[in-house]
Amino acid sequence: MSTGPTFEDRLLAELKRDIGTREQPPPATPPRRLLTPRRLAVVALPCALLGLAPLLGLGPVLASEPPAQPVAYAVQGRGDGKVRLTVQEQFISVEAQEALARALRPWEIHVTIDVLPPGYVCERSAPAPTPVALDEQGDPVPVVPLESSWDFTLGRGDLLAFENTAGGHRARAVEHYGAGTEAEPCVPVKLTLPDGSKPKK
Repeated sequence: MSTGPTFEDRLLAELKRDIGTREQPPPATPPRRLLTPRRLAVVALPCALLGLAPLLGLGPVLASEPPAQPVAYAVQGRGDGKVRLTVQEQFISVEAQEALARALRPWEIHVTIDVLPPGYVCERSAPAPTPVALDEQGDPVPVVPLESSWDFTLGRGDLLAFENTAGGHRARAVEHYGAGTEAEPCVPVKLTLPDGSKPKK
């Protein structure tokens, strides 16, 4: 047998040395001053100029940011393979609908987008009875109603059918068809007055 230190003894001694060097406190450094004359000058000068600009007739110094665009929709994946879609206040243009279609492709959710002439709606979403309003001359005219907001849970194979009016900036309606359900095609129908007469031109 060997009377020298074993491997375990050498390892233990090395670990003790490492721990001993780590436990030494770091050298103390003097605290730094946060407010120095130079730092104050760098901050105070631009602030003073900004405050004096309107008094000196220099006009606005900072350009304001454009107002934020309303969020058209929110897509949130769920753990069960489904997607939660919220469309808020129909501020979803045809371009945003196309972007939504691309965003939903990975979940194998399909989107159709129909754009109809003014005064027409898809037969599948035509209101009954047709709402009526008065035009500038006081004549009754049919009104194309808008849905306010949509909230769907979508799964693989589902279909969303958006309906838009040409020249409009938002969707008029959206239909949701579950997987395996046959989607109704968009058959354009002209809205008429409830008594069947055509609106005056």
